[in-house]
Amino acid sequence: MRNRVLIVLLVLTGIARAEVESDLVKAGVAAYEDLEYGKSVELLKKALRETLTKEERVVTYRTMAFAHVALNKPDDAREDFESLLRIDPSYQPDRTISPRVRTVFEAAKAHVATSAQPVGDENRTPAVQPRITPAEPRAGQPVSLRLDYPGGVAVKVELFYRTRGQNRFSSVEVAGHAGHFEVTVPGLHVGAPAFEWYLLLLDDTGSAVATAGSLGQPLAFDVAARKVPIYKRGVFWGVLGGVLAAGAIVGGVLAATLPSKIGPNTPATLTIMPN
Repeated sequence: MRNRVLIVLLVLTGIARAEVESDLVKAGVAAYEDLEYGKSVELLKKALRETLTKEERVVTYRTMAFAHVALNKPDDAREDFESLLRIDPSYQPDRTISPRVRTVFEAAKAHVATSAQPVGDENRTPAVQPRITPAEPRAGQPVSLRLDYPGGVAVKVELFYRTRGQNRFSSVEVAGHAGHFEVTVPGLHVGAPAFEWYLLLLDDTGSAVATAGSLGQPLAFDVAARKVPIYKRGVFWGVLGGVLAAGAIVGGVLAATLPSKIGPNTPATLTIMPN
């Protein structure tokens, strides 16, 4: 029985040697293997009340996610995958995973990436270094990230980004061409004081094959604040208001001292100043 459970654990987790000591976790995995999905979920929920190791929690949440998909409960499965990703952000399902499970997992991954709740370890996939232009962006100026990843394994890039100080990341996904990838973020989304980001290069199954930064440790570059035109500055309007007010006062004085009607016979004084 123990050997069968360990074999199932290896299949479910992708861990070379899964050391699982919890009897409830073992029983939950065994129930899943016997297609008793409801019983598996019940046992694994009980296991979560215990003090489990990281490996045991990964096995627990992943098995629960698979069971919930089998029970046609995608929302519960997504929550299970989110819990798993918060324990191990580097987790990626096997490429042979069914499309139903893959869809739920991708939804969970996107939700975790755009939420404010922190996660644990950074992604352990190979790192890449995109070229960023312009080198010194200003707020409101579009920013482009370009990189090459030859070999044909990666087919698209997914970029997550935010202005420093924001809680959540926005994301954009762009297909590559012949190993070249380019993502442009509109200037509307580029703000001071800094642009924080990370990206994933994905294969045709949606699995990450390379990364730059991670959800737990995003990369960043400074963004200069946009210069405010003089006509938009408060000082300008304050000075202009003072000038207009002074002009109004002078005009009022002139209006009060000048005759009401000026004609050809109105007396006037001409003063000639010598050079």
